[in-house]
Amino acid sequence: VTTDMGSFMVSRNPDDELQQYEIGNFADRTMSLLLQYDGATLENNLRTSLEWTTEEMRKKIYNDYVNGGVLDNIRSSDSRTEFKLDSIKVNLNVRPATARVYGKQITIYKTQKLAQPVGAELTIEQLGSGRRTRTVKNPWGMIITKLNFFSYNPTAPKQEDVAPADTTQAPAITKEEAQ
Repeated sequence: VTTDMGSFMVSRNPDDELQQYEIGNFADRTMSLLLQYDGATLENNLRTSLEWTTEEMRKKIYNDYVNGGVLDNIRSSDSRTEFKLDSIKVNLNVRPATARVYGKQITIYKTQKLAQPVGAELTIEQLGSGRRTRTVKNPWGMIITKLNFFSYNPTAPKQEDVAPADTTQAPAITKEEAQ
């Protein structure tokens, strides 16, 4: 590969195996679509993300949105949500692979904001046998077979973990020293 910074050797992944960064990006994008929306984008976001799940997961997630009142609530209010990712931990040592997503869903209604921590574990499999099957609807070539939310309580750093502010001042430089 040649870039403005020079030429670099690139190795190809001949088996098209799932890579940690791809799984992380896939998990982030999926959670963003599921948790970041307003009345105009919710259905499209939900439809897109459900393309990346099994039929069983599609039904469960859709029913959770309908039965939980999310669809009706977001349509009837002038609110929106944002998803802010804190971190993702991908585990390729298990098959199928898993991604633990940590973040916040922020609900915004007029001038009010409410941030809720979100923890979710996605079980992710490669589509197709051998080489990964990628499609227009699923360019990732991955599918979510399980999605479980878990308690995530981010805490503020402990006082001993925070470096104290440097309150010392450097000595003033005299006019003679500056010359």
